[in-house]
Amino acid sequence: MVRHSIVAKGAFCQRFKYVNLATVSTALSNQISGPVPSSPCFVGVDVGPMVIRAEVYSGTFDLLGKMKLSAKPERGLASTVERIERCVRYAADECDVSLENIDAIGVGLPGVVDASGHVTLEHGFGLRDVRLRRELEARLGRPVHVGNIFELACHAIQVLESSHESSDFGVLFPGAILAAGLVLNGKPMDLSRFPPEDPLLPPDAGNVVKWTDDPRFRGFRARDFRKANRKGDEHTLRFLRQSVGEAAVFGARLVQNAGVRQLVLGGGAIDENKAEMVAAAKSALAAALARQGKVDPELIKITTSELGDSAGMTGAALMAAQSTLLMEQADGPPMGRPLALAR
Repeated sequence: MVRHSIVAKGAFCQRFKYVNLATVSTALSNQISGPVPSSPCFVGVDVGPMVIRAEVYSGTFDLLGKMKLSAKPERGLASTVERIERCVRYAADECDVSLENIDAIGVGLPGVVDASGHVTLEHGFGLRDVRLRRELEARLGRPVHVGNIFELACHAIQVLESSHESSDFGVLFPGAILAAGLVLNGKPMDLSRFPPEDPLLPPDAGNVVKWTDDPRFRGFRARDFRKANRKGDEHTLRFLRQSVGEAAVFGARLVQNAGVRQLVLGGGAIDENKAEMVAAAKSALAAALARQGKVDPELIKITTSELGDSAGMTGAALMAAQSTLLMEQADGPPMGRPLALAR
């Protein structure tokens, strides 16, 4: 049995009540000529320097189960790959889904990923041109697709949310890893390649603008910022305001170089005090644009993402679903990257 549309229901709907789930089937069927099957399952994985997280989705993108493990990258490549595998297996077991019933797995990392699934992620991991897709496919026996976590998060925001008003917008991810993304004509961009004549970020940046050098926050995840903010920790609030300000300054470069008129604050770190952080971003953006003197800050809209720190995992699962459906239509091997994320 197949479905031509997706009904907003279940745990996924409960978590992301502002997300337009009806667009998921459209996003998938946009790149294929047939309907989207409702039976397969897909896994999205977010590999960070502190934690590996995995979520299992049904073919209708209801959340079925999730799991997280500490990353422990200091143990080396073999341990990192083994822990990603274990996290996927545990997540599937948590929702009573066998690996045989998982059509594909999407994995996102804050590094550089080429079309063959080779990964370079130096900071904290020491990975250089690692064949991560091949390694994971050998261990899990399922098709694996690998991408940059920030491009994947942008893809999920573009597909699932109504927080943006056009197919062109920038995304800013404040926090211990300050990162950015850009969506042009509905396609996430690699900021190490855009604009072609003078890229916004250096090679191998993986869309990361800055890794914090403050030892107090180096290991902070989005949830750590949220917990600290709930407790009124002024040191954490000060750090987050600074990160938002730095993100907005980079956002001014997106405005100038890409012509976007909307910036989305994503990543989940600001979710406890969105209004305050949007105000901080607007102030920093206005100052940066005033120095450049080319764009009226009043023309730029700043919004927040509802997907929070799940955007990357959701985007990874979308990548897996799109890749699988495209390859099935082409009657080719279940490998490769989806068109929407192709470089």
